[in-house]
Amino acid sequence: MNRDKILEICEFRKITELICKQCGTVSTPAEVRLSFSGNKCGAYCPGCNSYIKWLPTAKSWRIFLNAKIGMIDIEKVDTGRLQWHLRNVKISEDLQNAIEKLIERRTTDPASFIAPPPDIDTKKEIELMDRERYLVEQKAAKQAEQKRMIKSIDDGGDYMTIQRKIAQIEGIGKTVNDLERQILRTREKLRQLGAG
Repeated sequence: MNRDKILEICEFRKITELICKQCGTVSTPAEVRLSFSGNKCGAYCPGCNSYIKWLPTAKSWRIFLNAKIGMIDIEKVDTGRLQWHLRNVKISEDLQNAIEKLIERRTTDPASFIAPPPDIDTKKEIELMDRERYLVEQKAAKQAEQKRMIKSIDDGGDYMTIQRKIAQIEGIGKTVNDLERQILRTREKLRQLGAG
């Protein structure tokens, strides 16, 4: 990766100005100092030399698909998976805009869609990922409930009330353990699907 390639990519992606968060200097990609670290390229302010942002190193937009495929060009991902990505994955505003434009283009011109590789069962994978997310949220909610119950025991009460709360805490603990087992099984299925 060299400076000219990064500037070409910035021009392709329409990155015309970079604003320093420290001193407020507005610079073009050609004016900033570039620092390469592995496959990343950092932009640094020409005024105060502070970090501004990572610059893209590829013309195409890519997302992480799964453990087997890894990073993949968004053009090769089916629309359902892209919509799932928009809903469930924290992504940059630029990538979000690129995905939304691609989805819009596909709905107006279905012939422009490039099918994903045949070995990806995205529907099943999305279902498993949604299930994993649900289980993790349920586990967190149960753990929070368990902490509240433990705190309520500290507040005191009569013997029977405390015994009832202890039994509830133990029941919640069993539920949390069961959820953890379900999460691990779901992750194993996802891993197998990715390695399939």
